[in-house]
Amino acid sequence: MAKRKGVSTSWNELCAIDLANLTNQGQKFDVVSAVRASTQVRELVFSSFAPDMRERLIGICRDGSRVQAQCHILYRLLVSHVFGSRLEVLQQRLAARVGVLIFDATSPAHLQMSRSEHESSLLVLAQTVMPTVQKVEVRYDTAA
Repeated sequence: MAKRKGVSTSWNELCAIDLANLTNQGQKFDVVSAVRASTQVRELVFSSFAPDMRERLIGICRDGSRVQAQCHILYRLLVSHVFGSRLEVLQQRLAARVGVLIFDATSPAHLQMSRSEHESSLLVLAQTVMPTVQKVEVRYDTAA
């Protein structure tokens, strides 16, 4: 099934998931559901470091303007990452980097002008954590 769906995995990874299913009593690790989950393109939208991701990521530019940021990430999970915590690590690293971008910007207009440049550098950063990240989009709004 993994080969038919174009999922890059190995026999050893699938066996490890299957063995985890046998040894873990609480959470079910299912090989078929792991393969299905890795074929779907998903979107993660986050705004802050908070676990519920509801609070906006707010930073202050050099000119004193308050800016809110929201990050959209399109990704696919690798079979070996379906049951892991890669998304949390990815969220933390990208939120920290977006915070630095806001702090380094001279003004909100400067952020908007260099947005595509920021998104390409964030994509490279995201792909070091999760190679299957396909797109990173950042939206900046001037905070009230």
